[in-house]
Amino acid sequence: MWFRSRRSGDARCGGEGVMGLRLDLFGSVRARIGGGEVELGSAQRRALLAVLALQANQVVTRTELIDALWGEKPPSSASGSIYTFISSLRAALEGESAPTVLASEGSGYCLRIDPQAVDVFRFEELRETGRRRERDHDSSGALAAYASALALAAEEPLTGLPGPFVAAHRDRLRELRLDLVERRARLLVETGEAALAITELSPVAARHPGHEGLQSILLLALHRCGRSEEALRLFDDLRAASIEEFGTEPGAGLCALRDQVAANDPALLPAAQSVAVRALALTPPEVFVGREDGLAVLRAALSRLDRAGEAVLVEGESGIGKSALLAAALGGGDHRVAAAAADGPAGAAPLQVVLDALAPVTGSEQLVRAARAVDPARPDEVEDLLREVEAVVEQVCAEGPLVLVTDDLQWADPLSLRAWERLAALTHRLPLLLAGACRQLPSHRTPELARLARAATVLTVAPLSSDEALGLAERLAGTVDVTLLDLVPRAAGNPRYLLDVVAAAAAAEPPVHLAGPLPIDLPEGAVAAVAHSLGFLSQDALEVLRRAALLGGAFSPRELAIAAGGGAGLDAATGELLSAGLLVTAPRGLAFRHPAVQESLLARFPRSIRIAMHRELAEALDSGAAPVERVAAQLLAGPVPPDRWVHEWLTRSAADLAAREPYSALRLLWAALASGTAGPHRDRHSVVLARLKHWLGSEMGGTAGRPAAQSGDPAVRAEMRWLMAFSHHRRGDRAQVLADTANALADPLVPAVWRHLHVALASQARCQDGVRRGGCAEDRVEALYLAGRWDELVAELSRTLGSGPAVATFALGHPTPARRLTGALALVTARRDRPVDAGTHLRAAWQVSLDEDAEAEGGEFVIAARATMAEQLGHHRHALEVLSSLTRLHTPLAYRLMPALVRLAVDLGEHDQAKYATLRCERAPDQAVAALRCRALLDHDPLSAQAAAALAGENGDDLDAAEATEDAAVLFARSGLLVEATSALRSAVAHYQELGAGWDVRRAGARTTRAGDR
Repeated sequence: MWFRSRRSGDARCGGEGVMGLRLDLFGSVRARIGGGEVELGSAQRRALLAVLALQANQVVTRTELIDALWGEKPPSSASGSIYTFISSLRAALEGESAPTVLASEGSGYCLRIDPQAVDVFRFEELRETGRRRERDHDSSGALAAYASALALAAEEPLTGLPGPFVAAHRDRLRELRLDLVERRARLLVETGEAALAITELSPVAARHPGHEGLQSILLLALHRCGRSEEALRLFDDLRAASIEEFGTEPGAGLCALRDQVAANDPALLPAAQSVAVRALALTPPEVFVGREDGLAVLRAALSRLDRAGEAVLVEGESGIGKSALLAAALGGGDHRVAAAAADGPAGAAPLQVVLDALAPVTGSEQLVRAARAVDPARPDEVEDLLREVEAVVEQVCAEGPLVLVTDDLQWADPLSLRAWERLAALTHRLPLLLAGACRQLPSHRTPELARLARAATVLTVAPLSSDEALGLAERLAGTVDVTLLDLVPRAAGNPRYLLDVVAAAAAAEPPVHLAGPLPIDLPEGAVAAVAHSLGFLSQDALEVLRRAALLGGAFSPRELAIAAGGGAGLDAATGELLSAGLLVTAPRGLAFRHPAVQESLLARFPRSIRIAMHRELAEALDSGAAPVERVAAQLLAGPVPPDRWVHEWLTRSAADLAAREPYSALRLLWAALASGTAGPHRDRHSVVLARLKHWLGSEMGGTAGRPAAQSGDPAVRAEMRWLMAFSHHRRGDRAQVLADTANALADPLVPAVWRHLHVALASQARCQDGVRRGGCAEDRVEALYLAGRWDELVAELSRTLGSGPAVATFALGHPTPARRLTGALALVTARRDRPVDAGTHLRAAWQVSLDEDAEAEGGEFVIAARATMAEQLGHHRHALEVLSSLTRLHTPLAYRLMPALVRLAVDLGEHDQAKYATLRCERAPDQAVAALRCRALLDHDPLSAQAAAALAGENGDDLDAAEATEDAAVLFARSGLLVEATSALRSAVAHYQELGAGWDVRRAGARTTRAGDR
């Protein structure tokens, strides 16, 4: 992919272009000046002009132009051809007195032109305008902008032009045009213009029979225009073509839509015609697991119904099993049941849900007529109607107990909600079990539903536990294989998503594979079913959720605002998603509750559009000053092929990224160098990659060899030769080190600093037993870690990797500072829930094997990092064995880390080991906080833990304070003091969240919960 947007940070050229020059890149590339068309010549000349036009007002180097036109195998005459093409284009576009259009800038060229004079830029601007107007609910404005954009893009983009650059942009523009066609057609159908949608969509859909988004909209439009038979014939044709070409049925979403059309499903009608209430059958489900507490409450209420009534409100996210719980508890008995459910947000008639629920047991036509005649704006009429409802229910209950169930109350009309509240007040004197369910979470209740909650017993349906989810999957599928073991956690305990995943896996559908660090393996049917289940969301909320999916599982509100393009409706949409339980608050800000939802939304993007969106979002995040690792995540998620902006970003950010996420930096640098498009950035990429591989103890291979031999920069050549020589030094190959340094010193242009470093390395190689210089960096590393200033540790490594002499000086010195820094970073990244990067730092710290004299080698952080990673994998006993080596050390840092050993020893019942470590801390000088923490854990004393936290806070040791507060929360919970435990846990979690310590947040919550259950 060769793609970038125009922004102030790019290399730009000044001056003015020719007035009246316009370029058309849709269709055959054309140039016009003053209304007359300019003869541009051969396809390669026009391709060169297209490359410059798509990067207008920015300098494109000759190397980049060669790569763009010929790729990795240019002809030997490529450079001369570029010069010839530029000369010919200048002659065509510039008159004798006209301003320069094609300017020479350094080693490249720049096309000076107003972006509005290039049709592709106008197309992209209109596309963004339409999307912005759609987010602002300006449907007519959005439709107009989309129509104007599509008019510009009527012809095939960049027709007949050669070269990889043009091919990549041609594919991108095709996908963007298809996306616009789909957006406009969908909006036409939503606004009642289904006939116009059919006219515009039919020819495009015919050319793209495999594009199920287009086909779905066309089927729906035909159905809404009364042409259902034609819609069914279209589906049959699509099905036959799919089977013939791919050997598979159409996707589950399209098949489900066909079934709805065939059944004349009212849900396919426009919103104004939607049926607002559906019948509700309380048939107990065949498969039901868990929910013992909810079942007990409802069945107890049912058992005493002949003596007293009760109102029960069941709350929970979409698909969590509220209706199933009501059916399992209340269905199948011999008591009278009246039930109905609101069916979507379409405006229902006043009191409609209550009337439909009561209809089977009352048959009161008078009540129906009164409801139809009431004026909701007249309080006296509303009050009379509500009293009449009460009278009818009292009459029914006089004949015997009644179970009245109303589901999906979040969509009920206001009068139905008021009637429910009034009936709840009668349950204390009537044999009435009033049960309602609503798709709301306790933290996001609307005011109306909050009043209902105050009038009833509230049951909040939580996600299934891991064991319950696996049990449900086994009962549904008959057995749980390796595939289901991997897929079940994606549902995050939500039965609806779990059912979709199991059904799709049972149908043996192929998985949806997305390139990126974590492939998505959800079966195609599950992708379609989960995406379809989100239909209850507003269009704004659904669009925000789709954009959020690009950000990954967790993200900050600022990142979401960037991804969603801001807009006045963002807060409301985010609130709707939180209320629905699709997003939850998390340490970083927000997160998807269910991985299956995020993965399904991501899989629904066409691959080329998804890559383009990741690319756009990477640049937008960078412009918004997002952390470098978040920008890198977008580039890796595509993966986005490196273009000019990516190379520029890597040049200025790779060292910082390498310190934060070394594995991500390695992958991006490898991809950038392999792309063939690095141009002037190749040396810098090679340098940072070589420094990082050196730091991590990896073999140089060819990483340093090419720039050492070919770079035109003497400093780069000298540094790469030094790194190659040190690689041999690390392996003990003294002769090769001396040969390498002699070869480097023979270069007359080697800078003085590198001449000195080569001489030092050669001297060290000649005297292997010589004393290496020490350092005091370990004291600073320890202080930064214990003070919770973890980002400064990352900055320390970033500064080192940003300077070749700094890397070399570190390497020539004593190994302790380097090992202490990398060990600390391994521990920090492990606690920040980044196990891959933690493992990478850990391997770097073990370049020289630790012996029993671990103190001299700075091994305390390495020990703690290894133990943390073992604990994260559930290997608690192994973690304890690793930490036990701390008792052989006599360093202040070893004592500061000792409470983790005591914690694990107590949890595993190793009392003697915990006591020994505690006594060691208590006898050590200046270790009051560690001693208090160990004693608190050993004696199960929460007050001692609180005292340790207070003392640590006074000393400015924020990390010790947070950990001691976590210990206090656990010990309070174990003592049954849940209020104190909750308060302490909140305080500890707040500290951990400030540090970004996601693992500590999860560990603290899990420990406190387990302690409270004992």
